[in-house]
Amino acid sequence: MTKLGVHVASSKRDLFGEIIDAGPACVVATDQYVSSEVRQRSAGTIIAFRTQKSPLGEDNPPGLIDAPEAQWRSIADAWMNSLWPFYLQNNGADYYIVNNELDVSTLRSAQALNAFYLRCMEIAEERGVRIGICSFSTGCPSDDGGLTLEERWALLLPAVAKAQQGGHVIVLHIHALTNPLMDTGEDIAFRHERSLRYFEQHGLHPKVIIGELSNGVGGIEPELDSYMQQVTAWDSRAMSSRWSGQLLGAALYGFNAGETLTPAATKIAEWIRSHPTPIDPPPPIRTYERVCHLVPPNIPTGVDEHGLFDPRYLEILRLAGPGRESVLSSADDAFAVVPQCTARTVYVYDVGQWGGRDYLEQWVREWYAPLPKVIYRELV
Repeated sequence: MTKLGVHVASSKRDLFGEIIDAGPACVVATDQYVSSEVRQRSAGTIIAFRTQKSPLGEDNPPGLIDAPEAQWRSIADAWMNSLWPFYLQNNGADYYIVNNELDVSTLRSAQALNAFYLRCMEIAEERGVRIGICSFSTGCPSDDGGLTLEERWALLLPAVAKAQQGGHVIVLHIHALTNPLMDTGEDIAFRHERSLRYFEQHGLHPKVIIGELSNGVGGIEPELDSYMQQVTAWDSRAMSSRWSGQLLGAALYGFNAGETLTPAATKIAEWIRSHPTPIDPPPPIRTYERVCHLVPPNIPTGVDEHGLFDPRYLEILRLAGPGRESVLSSADDAFAVVPQCTARTVYVYDVGQWGGRDYLEQWVREWYAPLPKVIYRELV
């Protein structure tokens, strides 16, 4: 049930595996190809991947906010095309985060971002992937600069709606957790809940990932005990929140070039392990009773030179028809043992064509035991 995950953007990640073995809710990876490792060690962990290797720019498409409206979609086309080779290299992720911390500063910037994200999601769906959009920095959307959080989101609601419809995810960041934590959407630590409440007022319930979660700007701050007190308090609140079902995970920030979670890795793993993320059970196996009608080898199952079926074959089809039962000309197929079958019945026509009853049943016991229910019929 934990919401805690981990952010990784560096190969210097001592004890990363210990956290993964504990079963974190999510892993957010920036240019670290960890999908295979995470899948093997923690099947229930959600993986989100982001790259900074686009030749067009490190985090965001250049010039989007100031570009004419007519160019917004083409900018998205070029940006997604530049990211695609790197997505293919790390094709095991659940979500691909398309940009980073290009925040809503004006109403026009919200319009540009909305058009950009709508087009990015169209492209993603055409290519069979799900993406993460927004990835706003700490406190954004916020109430400063003359716009409220809700005013910033208002022009992005079409993108939020498409994200929900297409199975994409909204990404937000949280730096830092205040002490003591305020149980309110006004607090940065839980401002995402205020956003979710606003979405709900418009009939929207998108999934959310906190792409970066820290008690400062990264790493263990201010020291280990206080850090663990804060992140576990945040996780406890997130797990019990009415929004818990929409929050897929929150990535502790992080194993990065300038920060590390290594000093806290064992304690983080212990907390995650004691609050496991449930793994959905496999879908139930559909069982059925298999009934087959075995056509003798001397009866053709195709049409003759006149375009007609053998009347004996038509009789077998007639007998099998009411129960929509299988008509087979292969004894191997008719007597095969199928795991999903709870019972097998085989109608054998003109058993003499199969070497006689004793011969046929001995053959079945040898190759397809146990012997199913066999009903013998002779055709006129």
